[in-house]
Amino acid sequence: MLGTLSVTLVISMLLAYYNVVRRAADQSALRKQAVAARSQATWHCTLQPSVLARQDCLRAIPKLLADGDIPTVLVSQ
Repeated sequence: MLGTLSVTLVISMLLAYYNVVRRAADQSALRKQAVAARSQATWHCTLQPSVLARQDCLRAIPKLLADGDIPTVLVSQ
């Protein structure tokens, strides 16, 4: 009885630890993708021919990142 309870407790703790580590890894990957998307968008904006176009593009980045439309919107500009 006590052995079964101990094994169940250990397995539960291992599963909880696995879930915490997995969430941290997922968040890290999402953060890395967000940084890459912002970098790509900023690079795209710096290539705009006029100062006004660059400023407008840079101001639009936060909205584009929030919408998740970076690739399609930046290609069409």
